[in-house]
Formats: sequence, structure tokens, C-alpha cells
Amino acid sequence: MNSAALFNLVSALALVGGLVFTGLQIRAAQQQRSRETMLQLLQSFRTREFVEGMIVFADLPDGLSRAELEARVGDKLLAVRMVLFSLETIGSLVQKREIPLDLVVEYLNGPLLFAWRKAEQFTYDLRTAVGD
Repeated sequence: MNSAALFNLVSALALVGGLVFTGLQIRAAQQQRSRETMLQLLQSFRTREFVEGMIVFADLPDGLSRAELEARVGDKLLAVRMVLFSLETIGSLVQKREIPLDLVVEYLNGPLLFAWRKAEQFTYDLRTAVGD
């Protein structure tokens, strides 16, 4: 094997090694970004408003209409809407693939299903009212 062929082989191996290393670095950065996003997301649910909204939901029967829910919660409507808007934001981020669905299911499945059960009709009524 002459020196030119050996140099070409070494260059090709270095290029392949560099590509593999770059791919691994990109994957690690994506995983780190996903973890950071989820941690930030979880921190946003540790607010007083969100907890108050979930407590309000706990006292509500399932399937109230918009008018019924607003009448029952009174001045706590802001806390209820805080929960719903937060969960809506998560849905948008999952749809845009900013947050992996499996992470949302793992960490927020309970609150999501609970809030949806309580506010499904309210959500439909609200979206109908605003034409969404």
C-alpha cells in the first residue's frame, strides 16, 4: 500500500469518526434539551395558581357547562382557567414536537385526565363561543 492510499484511508476513517461523534453529540444535546424542557414545564405546574385551580376542580362534578362551571367557581375562575391554559399550552408543545408525548404521559397524565374530565363540556362551550 502506497502512502497516498494510506493517507486516503486515514482521512476517510477520520471523517467517518467525526460524523459519528457529531451525531452522538447532537443526540445528547437533544436529550438534554428535552430534560430541561420537561423540568421547566414541571416547575410551571408548581405555582400557587395551578394548585388552587386543581383544588377547585376537585370540588366540581364532571361535565359542567361553561355557564354552570363559571357560576359554581365564582371568583376562582381565574385559577380554573390557569389550569386549562397551562394544559392547552402543553398540548400545543406536544403537537409541535417540542415536548415528547411520552414525557407528558409519564409526568402529567393524572392532572391532564382529571382536568379534562372536569372541564370537557366547559372547554367545548368556550371554544364554540370564540369560534375555535
